[in-house]
Amino acid sequence: MEPGALSRERAQAWLRFKGYEPTVLRLGPLVRLGARVSSVNIAFDDHPDDKRFSDRIETVTVDSVFAWLTRAGLSGPVRTVVR
Repeated sequence: MEPGALSRERAQAWLRFKGYEPTVLRLGPLVRLGARVSSVNIAFDDHPDDKRFSDRIETVTVDSVFAWLTRAGLSGPVRTVVR
């Protein structure tokens, strides 16, 4: 959405500027280790050490994106339909 955000760092800075807040998952060391051992595509070492070792993993989720789109005025309210 921002033409000048051609790198990951610039895109993340733009999202922070626009008020995006990622979902914070509380994952302890055994959960992280179990996920790493049981699935080759799961890793947490790209998260900052201070957050990872305090069991806080910030990640993009559908819920956080929809909430941000609504807060930023980029979409209308999101309704959940359960069938």
